[in-house]
Amino acid sequence: MNKKLFFLLAFLGAAMIVLSPACKKDEECDFGYEKDADGECTVLWQTKFIGSYNTSETCAGVATGTYSNVVSAGSDITKVAITNFGDSGVIVVADLISSTELDIPATNFTIGGTTYSLSGSGSTDGTRMTVDYTATSGGVTAFSCTMDMTKI
Repeated sequence: MNKKLFFLLAFLGAAMIVLSPACKKDEECDFGYEKDADGECTVLWQTKFIGSYNTSETCAGVATGTYSNVVSAGSDITKVAITNFGDSGVIVVADLISSTELDIPATNFTIGGTTYSLSGSGSTDGTRMTVDYTATSGGVTAFSCTMDMTKI
């Protein structure tokens, strides 16, 4: 075999190895999805959050009461709506930032003539959810609370 043919075959073999796509066994899912039992990206993150809850709430270290909430699908696959937020009757829309975490962007609401801006974050394991939030009025913290939610 002459040298030119040998180098050509060696070059083509090396090029095939370098340029061939790698196997994607551990492929990431699109944002808003996680893998099912078969390893397919078909499970919506919302699934872990959606449901009816019994909620107990603590504000500034003092238990403030128990009430019910419903978490439902939001306007797209990365949002959920939480009814009766803080036992106020207000619906708060949260952004899902992972399959177990949510973020509540600044949301304005009025109770008893006072306007509040509420923001917070939370996490779930699929059966329990914890949400920490703070409400401000006039730029001053009005209250900070933790909701401990258990799916019914």
